[in-house]
Amino acid sequence: AAAGDCTIVDGSGRVVFDPDLGGFVGPVDLDGDGEADATSTAFVLSLVPTEDGSLHAVTTHTFALTSGGAFTTLDHAVLSPTDTAGLYRLNSVLDIQSGASGKLVLHGEIHLIEGWADADVHGRVCDLAP
Repeated sequence: AAAGDCTIVDGSGRVVFDPDLGGFVGPVDLDGDGEADATSTAFVLSLVPTEDGSLHAVTTHTFALTSGGAFTTLDHAVLSPTDTAGLYRLNSVLDIQSGASGKLVLHGEIHLIEGWADADVHGRVCDLAP
């Protein structure tokens, strides 16, 4: 895709667990201007503990844009434990599967007991379907 077809993502989001939905939902600021550009809905598909205490997760996100489009990702995440029970450092690579192309990287924290995640998001979204 030509560079003109891509949007640079340099923002952040905060999501909370919605037990009715079974996923994490919240606003995401994709361009760093402080305004929500999308609503993210994330589901954990698998969560595998490793010997060092970290968790390897496969997740999926749907970003519903305030401008009307949407795209879906398939993600590979590593959750690294902290000194706080339930709180993990979150590092995830999101590969866009449908609605657009590109890749995003999340760095932040997730609290599996309290049910929230807070992350910076960087990358690019290309060829977003109208």
